[in-house]
Amino acid sequence: QGVQEGRVEKLIPAGALCAARDDMYDDVKKICQMGNKYAYAYLLGHDWVFCAPNMPGAQILKRNKDEMSNFWYHSSQRSEVRHFYGTCVPTCADDSDTYHASKDLCLVSNDIARVWLQGNGQHCAHATAGAVAIQHASKQIGDGNMWYKPEMAGRVKTFYRSCSARCAKGDFELDSDNCQVQNANGNTFLQVGGGGVVCE
Repeated sequence: QGVQEGRVEKLIPAGALCAARDDMYDDVKKICQMGNKYAYAYLLGHDWVFCAPNMPGAQILKRNKDEMSNFWYHSSQRSEVRHFYGTCVPTCADDSDTYHASKDLCLVSNDIARVWLQGNGQHCAHATAGAVAIQHASKQIGDGNMWYKPEMAGRVKTFYRSCSARCAKGDFELDSDNCQVQNANGNTFLQVGGGGVVCE
């Protein structure tokens, strides 16, 4: 049966009445409003998160979506909805990127993108939403790694696709076919045939 009809009068923190602490409880109509951002994104069709589609909790929520795209359920259905929430996993922009639940962020593993973002060569498109998302999240964490929010995975993926290897890390592109070596030890080895520097 539907639970979303009519205007919501009063939302309060759910406590134990709803499936999760991010959900809210309508103290007048005695129903819960879904607040889980991953389940919400999935039910709205976003591709940066996956949830098990056929669970009873998913079906309950799908049946009770209002005109404002809020999802509702009865307090008595909180167990089914909680189990559905537990299946939701955010996806990152690339299979090699990893999601860290403790930070609620994806870790950048794309070497070309990392080098470019550090200003050390390579080539990526400038001023993309994906690059900005990485720079913003990484600055907030400040641990020397590069991060982004899972909800930005699509834009980060587009940013990754714009990247291509041009030169070794730290070297500069002279033209479409040549790079200039910047590494001092590498230059010494190439110019004087060793000079005390060993390279593979």
